[in-house]
Amino acid sequence: MNKLDYVMARIRALRAALAMRVIPDGADKPLPPLPQTVEIDPQDNGEVKLWNKVMPKYRGLLNATVKNKQRYE
Repeated sequence: MNKLDYVMARIRALRAALAMRVIPDGADKPLPPLPQTVEIDPQDNGEVKLWNKVMPKYRGLLNATVKNKQRYE
């Protein structure tokens, strides 16, 4: 092992020793179940506007018309 490898190994060991591990409260409990459906209020476009702003690649997805809906019911 050359000197550079030794120094890098020591740096990695120090980083690992100093690394802080944070475990949030409730991490031992299971996550709540996801709802089967999500309702979007047609009168309030705030969430649709936010979605379109934050997810421009998927703009219009939340208020899109479903085609062939009977195939999936």
